[in-house]
Amino acid sequence: MKIKLLNLGSIKEAEVDLRPLTVIIGPNNSNKTYIAYSIYGLWINHRDGLFFSSEILEKIEFTNQADHWSLKIDRRFYDVISEIVQKSASEFSGIKLQSFFQDSSGKIFEKTKFSIEISEDDIKTAIEKVLAHIIEYRQSLASFGIKKIERSDNNNEILFYPEKEAEIYDYKNMVLLDFVAGVVTFSFSDILPLPAERNAFINTYKMLANRRYKLLKENQRERLIRGRINREPLIQGLINRDKQLELLKEQGDIRYPQPVEDFLDFLTDIELENKPDPIAKNKNDFQKLADQIEKYIQNNNKTIFKKTKFGGREIKVSVKRSLEIDLYNASSSIKQLAPLLLYLRYRAKSGDFLVIDEPEMNLHPESQVKLLESLAILVNLGVRILLTTHSPYLMAHLNNIVNGNHQNPELLAEQAKLLYLQDSRGFLKMEQVSAYEIKIINYFLYTTLNTVFVGILSAMYQLIFNKSFLQFMKQDNKTKKPKKDVPQKKNKLDWQKFNFLENLLIFCTVPNRIAPPESGVSFRITKPEKDSVCILFKTDRQKDPLVRNQKQKRPDYLSLFIQNDLLLLTIIEMKGTNKNSTSTGIEQITTFRDILKQEIADHVTSKLKYKLQAILLTPYNADIPEKEIYKEAEKGFIILPIQYDSKAELYPYVSKTYRKADLSKIGKIKHSHDEQHKESDCLLIENLLARQASDKRKQDNYYSCKFTPAKDRQGIYIDYQVSSDQDWITLLTDPQGKKVQLAYCSDDSQSSIDQIQEEIKNLNLCRMVEMVSRLINS
Repeated sequence: MKIKLLNLGSIKEAEVDLRPLTVIIGPNNSNKTYIAYSIYGLWINHRDGLFFSSEILEKIEFTNQADHWSLKIDRRFYDVISEIVQKSASEFSGIKLQSFFQDSSGKIFEKTKFSIEISEDDIKTAIEKVLAHIIEYRQSLASFGIKKIERSDNNNEILFYPEKEAEIYDYKNMVLLDFVAGVVTFSFSDILPLPAERNAFINTYKMLANRRYKLLKENQRERLIRGRINREPLIQGLINRDKQLELLKEQGDIRYPQPVEDFLDFLTDIELENKPDPIAKNKNDFQKLADQIEKYIQNNNKTIFKKTKFGGREIKVSVKRSLEIDLYNASSSIKQLAPLLLYLRYRAKSGDFLVIDEPEMNLHPESQVKLLESLAILVNLGVRILLTTHSPYLMAHLNNIVNGNHQNPELLAEQAKLLYLQDSRGFLKMEQVSAYEIKIINYFLYTTLNTVFVGILSAMYQLIFNKSFLQFMKQDNKTKKPKKDVPQKKNKLDWQKFNFLENLLIFCTVPNRIAPPESGVSFRITKPEKDSVCILFKTDRQKDPLVRNQKQKRPDYLSLFIQNDLLLLTIIEMKGTNKNSTSTGIEQITTFRDILKQEIADHVTSKLKYKLQAILLTPYNADIPEKEIYKEAEKGFIILPIQYDSKAELYPYVSKTYRKADLSKIGKIKHSHDEQHKESDCLLIENLLARQASDKRKQDNYYSCKFTPAKDRQGIYIDYQVSSDQDWITLLTDPQGKKVQLAYCSDDSQSSIDQIQEEIKNLNLCRMVEMVSRLINS
């Protein structure tokens, strides 16, 4: 389901793809809460404020049969549901929206508009929910004279069976309207907001609820008075009116947006329900998750309801077996988590929707990421979650929890040992998550996972990748005990040990092919084909520069793409939001191009055939340096300019070669991020090259024969760890040789060697790459 928002506060336009976990990132005062509240308002508007006329029935195929009615579930039915949903969304505006937000100015939301795109899958799921709940509505169906509702054998129709044939037409339209309303309602599940104010209101909700209750009773009394005005003395009526005005003044002082009011109602309802606390052996998964949060985040301090002397209930915190303290005396972290724990213990069910504003509030960074893992578990229990945040710790750890290997449960369990809660349910699939970033330019931007923020907790990311790779290499030999992970690479390059190309291959790879935001621009390369290799290198390194001369200009990234005898190198230079001095990007590209060509000539076989080109990512308002670009094109070097709106998907541009004729599109390639495809499975050879390079060389007989430590040596010598300390593959080049060699040393990983050989064959690289045994050549 996608929701589009226009002119919401300072946000001009936004589109949110609601997935099981949706994350909205942004600084303070960036209207994150407006977005979260608006989505909440649209949701409850469809559940509780749905109105449509019987004219809608004319668009649906609803036919009479001998003993039943038949409702066709086809494109027309889907269009009708979409039309109803869209109409309801468009009506959530004007006074209705101002009332929802309690906007006394009447100006903030006067131009705000919404639209909703509901998918066929959403509608199909809603139909299944309606049919699953038919038993609950048996009494309602009976009042319409319906005894049974079921799907047809081909699943394309819904069949309604009335009690008596004579009454087959009596309630036809009402039954259909009821069913359509049910489908729309079940498209929008039960929803609960947890606003940022929860920390304060968890202590004061009773007082606020009592005031609102008093006002409600006075309103009811006033209505009664209107009907009995002649029976009441005039003076008493004036007194009641004055009381009413006083209460209204007080209500004006405590006005809140509807999500906050609904949150207060939730707390009151939970207390009044007076449900018993769950017994340990009867706890469901949600209640067990509440216990887990208390164990890992609250040091086993439990949030509970205790009976008062007057028969009511109040929230207490059990800190020891014999000590219970009032919630208002507990820490701020316990107070802010209390509503979530109450929800999990007394309300949570699969299919719910939870909207959480700033879940990181009042939490230590480690507790923040533990809570994120808990929310991921909640998502896997079937609860949809929308959260807003400006925590770099949450975003860094989100990188980790989307990198589990869900295809291999045993591996996932191993990876889970690296998580804080050590629970494999804490991993989410990438397609379960959408993340959005709000920039100060007032545009709402889709952002990509894995490099949105770099935080102190993201070190776990590489550990999970390594664990995944090693376990994958061993799944053919499960009797072996897993060995230790590949050693972490050094942070600083050693120019005495490695030449330019070796440093590039060892230290500069970006395994996920995602460039983090830099001066307002970022990009990703999503490879859809499995029969190709695509590796991204970070070339503009600060602490350990690839280009040794710090004063020399250098571009940001280099892409290597291999497929069907094509070896394509694409230099990528990113320009910031400043539209001036864009031409300097050309200088950075051409300087690095010349270095790269010389290094390849010095250290790789002359038989290696490759293509070299470049991409210049420029701001959408920049002046493209056409003169410099055409000047390079005359020399046979193509620099393709791409103007970005937000994030760029560069796969279409790094996977094919360009010619001078393509430059006619200069100024027309305005690219905004649009994920058209999913990432394919990674080839073993790509995984090896992108993630498993070692910053040490294994010194054996092969090393003694093939490697010379001379500073002026030519060629490449890099060791890649395959599956254990004994299993290595060496990448070896000789400028005088004909082929690049991959030398392996052990039969332990023979299945992996065979797979790599097969991949080289499929990539049509046999003419330039060969595999040899280290033992044979030692």
